[in-house]
Amino acid sequence: MNKALLLDFNKQLIQMKKLLFPLILLFLSTLQFSCSKDDNDNNKKENSFVGIWELTEAVGDEETPRTLTLTLTFDDDNNLNTTTKTSDIAGNIIDNKSINATYEILTDLLIVTTVSNDDTEVESFNYSIEGNQLSLTSILDSKTRIYTRK
Repeated sequence: MNKALLLDFNKQLIQMKKLLFPLILLFLSTLQFSCSKDDNDNNKKENSFVGIWELTEAVGDEETPRTLTLTLTFDDDNNLNTTTKTSDIAGNIIDNKSINATYEILTDLLIVTTVSNDDTEVESFNYSIEGNQLSLTSILDSKTRIYTRK
């Protein structure tokens, strides 16, 4: 009788393994696909930033001179280069600065991190991209700057 119980138990164990293995595979594949969609959405947002953007309008920023050329260059490795050129009335460049930073996209928020001389500065912006226009509104001072893709 013990042999019969043992054989019956082994048959049930084999049937359970046959059912359990496909269920585990189904669970793991569902987990894999659900995670990859979120990653693709973030990649699409980050890829929409890639390129060169030039300042065309500064809303609520009376301090920005009209002779300022501000260019943002986003690459697909999350690096950002900001180039600022200030010209006098005759068009002569009197100041030319370039700053390297990194960027990250979180939902509708652009996070820019700049490190210089052991000092880290983090800036946050609400953003929207419509066609070839990028609108960045500073979380800190609510100033909006509009850029056009070059």
